[in-house]
Amino acid sequence: MKDYVSLETAKKLQDAGIKIDTAMVWAKDIHKNIWTLCPKDKVHLFVFAYEKCETIPAPSIAEMLEWLPSDFDGFPLTIRKNNKLWEVGYINRFNTGECIFDLFTHKTPQEALAQLCLWVRKEGHK
Repeated sequence: MKDYVSLETAKKLQDAGIKIDTAMVWAKDIHKNIWTLCPKDKVHLFVFAYEKCETIPAPSIAEMLEWLPSDFDGFPLTIRKNNKLWEVGYINRFNTGECIFDLFTHKTPQEALAQLCLWVRKEGHK
């Protein structure tokens, strides 16, 4: 499921207090001690003893884009692919092309967006 964040990233988003309504979750099977990415409303089909299982929201690209502000201090949200890396950030395109911070980069757009979500949360976005 390439449009969703990894388990490690989902844990970071949850630990940061980022609340994104997601269609998918990482669910932990308490008997096998493994995590599975599955639809939030169908955990019972993927995980044994689902009533007791731990779940972590697994945001998609679209869900993170919905959560992120369209601009930050007047700088528009920008997503671009530069060679094999995805870059996301809030960029002043009209003057110097400079960012208000370093662009977050990753080989997948969902992981780059998650890094941006963590930064935006740290800056006070709920």
